[in-house]
Amino acid sequence: MSTRIELTGKTFGAWFVLEYAGDGKWLCRCVCGKERKVAGHSLRSGISTNCRCLVKGNLRHGRHGTKAYNAWKALRQRCTNKNGDHWENYGGRGISVCDRWESFENFYLDMGDPASEDLSIERKDVNLGYSPDNCIWADANTQAVNTTKRKDNTSGFVGVYKNGNNWGSKLNWKKKVIQIGTFKTKLEAAIARDNYIVEHGLPHRREIIK
Repeated sequence: MSTRIELTGKTFGAWFVLEYAGDGKWLCRCVCGKERKVAGHSLRSGISTNCRCLVKGNLRHGRHGTKAYNAWKALRQRCTNKNGDHWENYGGRGISVCDRWESFENFYLDMGDPASEDLSIERKDVNLGYSPDNCIWADANTQAVNTTKRKDNTSGFVGVYKNGNNWGSKLNWKKKVIQIGTFKTKLEAAIARDNYIVEHGLPHRREIIK
């Protein structure tokens, strides 16, 4: 009698193995939420990778309009649309989407749904692109700490730059550069920029020191 290979807790494609169901089959849950008994050899060999919700590029279980789908659309928009409001800070500075994530199905297999609606996609290294090993679902506080800072930034603050013996402060909004002012210290410039965003109700997250 052959020894059963333990699969509980393992992931195979979109399947997550819940428990052994007997007769060589395992109870699995797909990323879409559907559960099914799947033969162990089918899981290990890659014959079965999902409940057939990911077929021919279409999602049978209605992922369109979900948090995950909207996040995927938004990240691709930021990196590919040169006319978009956020192009300069993403595609314009070399941030790209990995080939695997050109397909929403692959993105969903890698990231799944966020644990709550207040989470969004965040890059762990803001100077690298969108890929499975560089992205997590994160809350607003994590994002604020990890806010994009240009590679050639010398101030340590987003939108703060050296201006003679002083420090200038600016932000990009709707494809326009808003010059906020010139200050004696980079900290004053950063605070002024942060206050401008809040006072004018702009939908930028507060961009503070990295």
